[in-house]
Amino acid sequence: MIVDFPGRLPRFLSSFAAALTATAAGAAVLLAAVPVAVSDLLETPGDSMLRRLQNEEVLNETDLERLIRSREAAVLWRPTARRHTDIALGRMILGEYQTMGPADRSLMEVETELTKGLGSAPMNPYGWMRLVQARSALGAASSEKVSPLRLALRSGPHEDRRHSMLLLLVETGLETWSELQESERALIVEKARHSWNRDVRGTARAAIRADRADLLASMLGF
Repeated sequence: MIVDFPGRLPRFLSSFAAALTATAAGAAVLLAAVPVAVSDLLETPGDSMLRRLQNEEVLNETDLERLIRSREAAVLWRPTARRHTDIALGRMILGEYQTMGPADRSLMEVETELTKGLGSAPMNPYGWMRLVQARSALGAASSEKVSPLRLALRSGPHEDRRHSMLLLLVETGLETWSELQESERALIVEKARHSWNRDVRGTARAAIRADRADLLASMLGF
């Protein structure tokens, strides 16, 4: 005898489809989380090196290479703006241990990594100043430094906790003074005075490198 269960089969199929959809969604979420987890794990060996750099400690070549390798491995799984800028920072400082010409390939790679990172996350004043630094090392004209300097000022107008970056900003501001807008000049004056109060010799050397000691003296009211 055939027993009919009207309505049960459609309900069963509906429940089965809902369960299958939920399972598929869960699997998709899990798969999406894998690159994040793997990339975070791969960059861990370089985290302590990055913290030391942020504290303006001196790293040796081995430590810098460890930082670079950790970020390069992580970026293959999940590219992020911060990882690109970390790679650029490590390569730039590592390059200071080596003898380089004005068109050294490693500095060009630094500029490429910074451009990738800043293209994804432009609100990074230190990243823009690192780009200024890379271009300076490549012998770029002052006109090529104005744009990243301007973006550094816009993204962090009062950000000057890292002394080395503050000195670089003052130096570049003095060098490109004639190409800056009035609002940008006002920020450079503010930073020059702050830098002078923090480090007289360092600020004076920055002005001499920019060949604008006279302009610095005017800013300081001398």
